[in-house]
Amino acid sequence: MTDKAVLKEVRDDVGKQRFHIACNKVFEANNKEELKKVKDQSLWNAADLDTILHPNTYFKRGWMLSKVMNGDAGVENPGSQAESQRSQ
Repeated sequence: MTDKAVLKEVRDDVGKQRFHIACNKVFEANNKEELKKVKDQSLWNAADLDTILHPNTYFKRGWMLSKVMNGDAGVENPGSQAESQRSQ
């Protein structure tokens, strides 16, 4: 990451022991295009865009975003979600 303003904010957050905020800023800065696509196309629900509080969520969300950029909606089992909605 080369954005000095974001790096300063991250350092400030780490100094205040707000590690989850710092991680979210890094994630958002590194995935601007992917997050914009997900939001603009309403591909994910609000929970999938919520604040990252755990390293596993950081990894999972990054993996899901990589799927979005490859033409997938970023859902682990895309067919199962539609199928479960039809059965309700």
